[in-house]
Amino acid sequence: MSPKRFLSLCMISVVFGLVGGCGGSTSTGPATYAVTATAGSNGTISPSGVSTVASGEVKSFTVTASNGYDIATVTGCGGSLSGSTYTTGAITGACTVTVSFSTSAAITDPTTGMVLLKVPGGTYIMGDTFGDGASNELPSHQVTVGEFYIGKYEVTQGQWQAVMGSNPSSFSACGADCPVETVNWSDIQTFITTLNQQSGKNYRLPTEAEWEYAARSGGQSQAYSGGSDINAVAWYAVNSGSTTHPVGQKQANGLGLYDMSGNVDELVSDWFALSYSATAQTNPTGPATGSLHTYRGGSWFEDPFYERASYRGAVIPGDPVYPTNRYPTIGFRLVAPVP
Repeated sequence: MSPKRFLSLCMISVVFGLVGGCGGSTSTGPATYAVTATAGSNGTISPSGVSTVASGEVKSFTVTASNGYDIATVTGCGGSLSGSTYTTGAITGACTVTVSFSTSAAITDPTTGMVLLKVPGGTYIMGDTFGDGASNELPSHQVTVGEFYIGKYEVTQGQWQAVMGSNPSSFSACGADCPVETVNWSDIQTFITTLNQQSGKNYRLPTEAEWEYAARSGGQSQAYSGGSDINAVAWYAVNSGSTTHPVGQKQANGLGLYDMSGNVDELVSDWFALSYSATAQTNPTGPATGSLHTYRGGSWFEDPFYERASYRGAVIPGDPVYPTNRYPTIGFRLVAPVP
């Protein structure tokens, strides 16, 4: 074959990839594969999209949940999650990493450090189920509530101070971790409005139905919030020493909530009604109008009857002793919506 003829065949072979090159084969690198990363809503994975990874190598990704969400699952490419880092197994073919997110079991307010726990929704019998309550706790009736976040503790003096710049509490000597009290309905609404503006959240008072469902550990049959042993779960007249106490010192209930019986009474959002409706209800909010604000839970000052999870009290306008309705026995805790 002539040199010219050989050169032409060589060039054609190179152009069409028939041989590795003129005069012999050339070495090639390892195979590469496409690794695709996708994240559902409410979080991110980085890098996202398609990455090219050499055969036998691993690839790491950073997974970040949006505020109010947790990483639920990360799957694909034979990998494992450590903290916020997902690392694949050795790549041997094209594969996909998929991330999903779920609402957080707990959220922390960025302004006050207040911790709120997620309460799963459910159906329960609200009111006096033990037969030892007052007439305004009747008739017991079926109520369904949706999921919500509620304060792990009562709002504290320190949290109030951080938002409002002052501490109105009668028991200020108790300290920053003690529940704020000596605040009335209007004071609390101002606090909530100010906190929502500062934090960008949507806090509010719980409804009576939400409060009782949470106090009873998700609607369980409990005399007090957390069980039947009042001394284990509540600061009340017998053991309080006539003062409030730092939140969270008694036993938590089944949802991890503290002091829903005792320490301070807690205002809720409902107007007070003299009795319940017997009709089954979903997310009830109480009467449309009224003149008496409702509180629940009992306080450091009261006897066991008033510490029961089903007990209902009313703030009466024009009290001659506390004309502004700022009582050293009444505080509150907050709820927030689940996204």
